[in-house]
Amino acid sequence: MDQQAQYEGFFGIPTLWKDDSPIGFPMFPFTEEIPFAPMDIPERLVLGKRVEHFFGYALEESSRYAVLGKNLQIIEEKRTVGELDYLLKDEQTGQLLHVELVCRFYLYDPTEGETELDHWIGPNRKDCLVFKLDKLKKHQFPLLFHNQTKSILDELEISSMLIEQALCFKASLFVPKPLLGQEFPEVNNDCILGCWIYASDFTQEAYGRSQFYIPKKQDWVTDPEGHETWKPFEEIRSELDGLLAKKKAPMLWVKNEEGSVERMFVVWW
Repeated sequence: MDQQAQYEGFFGIPTLWKDDSPIGFPMFPFTEEIPFAPMDIPERLVLGKRVEHFFGYALEESSRYAVLGKNLQIIEEKRTVGELDYLLKDEQTGQLLHVELVCRFYLYDPTEGETELDHWIGPNRKDCLVFKLDKLKKHQFPLLFHNQTKSILDELEISSMLIEQALCFKASLFVPKPLLGQEFPEVNNDCILGCWIYASDFTQEAYGRSQFYIPKKQDWVTDPEGHETWKPFEEIRSELDGLLAKKKAPMLWVKNEEGSVERMFVVWW
């Protein structure tokens, strides 16, 4: 597991929208290039928490933003009702900011729901974009104005009325192979990183001449270019079948005959 590759891969993922999100909150324009430094992160820490470390480190090292607080838990009657990801001060403008961070992988399934946003779902169908947006709008962003948040803001000597809210929503999108190259007007198409196929389409005839690697989820954010460990179709098919039997849709890195490398999901559903 290469922490630097994960860090650089995460920051290379575009935001899902270039300007405002569909729920009205603007994208957080963090464009500083902060050099990687090794971090004390548990080896088995899940991807979502891992990228929080990366993002928090970059903000701490930023010349533009001062971090006033991060991962601030909001507790009511001994129960955690949520947390604020980041409270920042823009040193250039003086503006106070509440920023929520999201890093997701979505597959486009045209049979799911009715609108384009409905069609973006998690690889195992346990997650979907519209549910995440609804949670952000109705729960995560309103936490800034929760009664129990006021005491935290009072300690920082700031008022919620002076804080603007923004969203850093990094997303890696995958579309059915026949739809590669198609434009999707509701999202930033720079986020489309590859395709997905059904397990029945992963055949010797179609892919027998390629080589493969199944990255762990912590490495899904990394760029597969330059990866050196590859397996033939027969070997990867056995690994793949084991995961699909457990209803896990893995990401595959595929090295084609001519040497080009692509990302692809194979789904069980």
